[in-house]
Amino acid sequence: VRRTAEALPGVRMLATYGVTEACVYQTAGEIVPGDAGHVGAAMGGNGYAIVREGDAAQGAAGWTPRPLPDGETGEILLHGDQLDGCSGYLGDASATAAAFPRCAATGTTYYRTGDRGRVDPRGRLVVCGRIAGGARQVKLHGIRLELG
Repeated sequence: VRRTAEALPGVRMLATYGVTEACVYQTAGEIVPGDAGHVGAAMGGNGYAIVREGDAAQGAAGWTPRPLPDGETGEILLHGDQLDGCSGYLGDASATAAAFPRCAATGTTYYRTGDRGRVDPRGRLVVCGRIAGGARQVKLHGIRLELG
């Protein structure tokens, strides 16, 4: 970040985060030298929740997300306008049920990203890597691929 800022003075740099299932990215935030460990805050109409790893796997009837306090690391769930109306994975009801839990109380659809993260003191999302078991996924040219 520092080298880019020095090479391109006056250029604004943004960090973004998101998944294909929710139309590419849901967060954005400006990064500057010395403050670049985050991927910003939720963009209009979108949100995220950090829950205990595996909590969203309980997404059957009666599930309600229980967000962790800011600063605690857990599983990143996305929700909001870019997921509303998402019907899941075509022809794969079990994968859809596992990846898209629905809150029993509100009907809100969440997406389990498979990523571990936390919220920093300024309310920005910090991605801390993949959750164990994500070994079936690789990244090629910035695109995550699920291995057969």
